[in-house]
Amino acid sequence: FFKVIGHYRRNLVPRWLVFTLDLMMFVGSFLLAKALARDLFIGDFSVFVFEFLTLGFATVVSFLVFGTFKGMLRHSGMSDAYRVFMACASPVVICWLVNYVCYNFNLFNVRYLVPYRVSFMTYASLFAGMMMFRMLCQRLYNDVLKHRRPMKNIVIYGAGAAGMITASALSHDQLNEYNIVAYIDDDVMKVMADVCQDVCKKYEK
Repeated sequence: FFKVIGHYRRNLVPRWLVFTLDLMMFVGSFLLAKALARDLFIGDFSVFVFEFLTLGFATVVSFLVFGTFKGMLRHSGMSDAYRVFMACASPVVICWLVNYVCYNFNLFNVRYLVPYRVSFMTYASLFAGMMMFRMLCQRLYNDVLKHRRPMKNIVIYGAGAAGMITASALSHDQLNEYNIVAYIDDDVMKVMADVCQDVCKKYEK
């Protein structure tokens, strides 16, 4: 177990693993939605299988289209949240449109393919689960795994835009951990600039 943790501390989590975990969360979300809708063990089992396969197919296509598995879990941000939201919202919209067509035009001789409440609760819980999973991975990496690596003290020359870009690049280094000790700049107006606030606060303690 610890060898696996150590491996992924130094390397990125494979995309296939993220994709598989997201699909597992979909299965859990679907079962939860059916349970909340109080028809998990009620009715024809073939209907249950049909709804599961329908939403499952829509989920796989949506994940592939929006690439929810392409981001780095340890550095999840707004772009990842947007991809997850679109991947969860799109199947709901499509499902509701298909249900509307089926109900009004008697398509496939059914009133609806998947109940509205089931599709909504499935993807609402899936969105929450996927976001919580990504935030947990980010927190675990930043607070536990990342700080167990040897730390290198560095000094950055330049407290302006170049210094901020350098600090940002170092903070996303996957192989090393850096401790920014100080910023050096020949402009005295930048001594208490925002880029230096974290360093100043750390050494004031």
